[in-house]
Amino acid sequence: PANLGYVKSNFYFDNVDYVEFLASSTLGLNVTVSYTLNGTDFIGDQLYTLTGTPEVYKYVLPITSSVSLKFTVALPDPIPTTTAARLYIDNVKAYSLYKGDVLDVYYSNDSVVTNQVVKLNQLISDPNPTKLGYTSDGWYRNSSFTPESEWVFEEDTVYEITWLYIKWVLNDYTISYTLNGGTNGSNPTSYTVETDTITLDPATKTGYTFDGWYNNSEFTGDAVTSIPKGSTGNITLYAKFTVNQYTITFDSNEGSAVSAITQDFGSSVTQPSDPTLAEYTFEGWFTDDTTFLNEYTFTTMPAQNNTLYAYWVAVPANQSTVTFNSNGGSAVTAITQDEGTSVSAPTDPTKAGYTFAGWKLGSEDKSFPFNMPAEDITLDAQWTIVTYSITYELDSGTNGANTDTYTVTTATITLIAATKDGYTFGGWYDNSGFTGDAVTSIVLGSTGNVTLYAKWTIAISGPFATYTFTHITTSSSTSYTDITLKASLDNGLTGTNKLVSTTGVLRTYPGNASSGTYQQSTLLKMGNSTSGGVFTMNFADANVTKVIIFIEPWTTVSNFNLTINTLSKAIPQSAGGSLTYEFGTPTNTLAFSTNGRAFIFRIELYSE
Repeated sequence: PANLGYVKSNFYFDNVDYVEFLASSTLGLNVTVSYTLNGTDFIGDQLYTLTGTPEVYKYVLPITSSVSLKFTVALPDPIPTTTAARLYIDNVKAYSLYKGDVLDVYYSNDSVVTNQVVKLNQLISDPNPTKLGYTSDGWYRNSSFTPESEWVFEEDTVYEITWLYIKWVLNDYTISYTLNGGTNGSNPTSYTVETDTITLDPATKTGYTFDGWYNNSEFTGDAVTSIPKGSTGNITLYAKFTVNQYTITFDSNEGSAVSAITQDFGSSVTQPSDPTLAEYTFEGWFTDDTTFLNEYTFTTMPAQNNTLYAYWVAVPANQSTVTFNSNGGSAVTAITQDEGTSVSAPTDPTKAGYTFAGWKLGSEDKSFPFNMPAEDITLDAQWTIVTYSITYELDSGTNGANTDTYTVTTATITLIAATKDGYTFGGWYDNSGFTGDAVTSIVLGSTGNVTLYAKWTIAISGPFATYTFTHITTSSSTSYTDITLKASLDNGLTGTNKLVSTTGVLRTYPGNASSGTYQQSTLLKMGNSTSGGVFTMNFADANVTKVIIFIEPWTTVSNFNLTINTLSKAIPQSAGGSLTYEFGTPTNTLAFSTNGRAFIFRIELYSE
């Protein structure tokens, strides 16, 4: 039918694979084809733009075999209301393909569709299209490129009308920069065909000017300033540099002029000839004009302009030097001054054992201050030897033949012992507390006044009497006082040294009750059976200075303390022992005690 206008027409076919229809529209309508399959309506995915000239259009159904096809041309929504709108449809043809028939394969390349007619179950070949800046990643049965829809040309055959969609992958291209010793800016190192135009930043290089990027190492052709969008391929860019020239300017500070030096950066710079200035000495070029702390070294041209300043030192008047010979004393620094200026005295030198006596020039004394002569001179130090005193603190003793003076050059003095009646000499000491080591000599090279203290110890002869107890008798076994002590005087001393009396708690042990006496043949026991006691021995005029008391071992294992005056000593009963005591002042009374039973078998007495 022709000239259907806005009326949709339905056509019913069976077993249709694709349809063809002749259509046109005076308004250039966009229409689609819809179909019904098994009672369900589907809208085709292909849009047809009709023109005023009738053309044949083809629609391939995306199914293997249709059943009860309802062919409908879907008009745009809303439908144009103008009377000029006309839709023309004619010659609708339905095609059903069977084995042995031909099929269409449609290749979709970025919405550009080409087709290939093949036989059923035939392999097809990849058309291998190209796209600038992209690489093909395969053909797929759907435009979503799902993995299961990929078409394998070596394996897959065509068994229906087939649509294939190519998948494109964007290529990455590298940008390499040959910097020739320079430093790149923030230029990227890669791009794609879709990258916006890249405007290249300049490179930098100390002492050089950047002259552009080039695509060749000979720097021929035009410089590359950008990489336009749509470019492809790996790129290598070469940085071109031109060496800069710099100038060193010389400020002679009133000296003779020195020409500036202009050279390429990094080139060797030769120091110019020194300028001259009357009555001054040139001391070098400096980068600072006030402090002259930073002297310039000429090596190669730096990467900046510089101004250098001449440093001058006034030429001094004639100078002379005074040298000092300390003659063994501490060193004195030489003095260099202008001729005719006043020379002040240096700090006096020092020398161990001597007093500084002034300076001599030759045989004459030289006094300060004096005017610097026209020639160098040497002054010699004069020294006076010091005599030191030796003082002896004898504490009533008598010195030997020791000298009472010495000097630093005196040979080593070996000190002679002092003497004191009734005392033993214990050495010379440099302090009254007698601490440290005794002083035996004053060695060569010593200095300073010396005070020496004689140390004395009371001379004790020994022993003038030894008492060995033989036995003690008493008429009562319970009376422990007023016992007569019988002891032998081993050295036979008599008279003023004899034992006059004894007091204290004593008894013999173990005793002999059957004979009526209680005695111990060799031992004297202090105290009763459980405790100790105090025993006193009185002498006519013994002049006792030291005593030693000896204790006999006994089988009892307990210990006790033996005490003489404030001196106490713990003595094990089973081992015995002795206690020695020296009296500060001679005495004729000996008192000692124990806090337990003590068997005394000998007492030794010593005097001066």
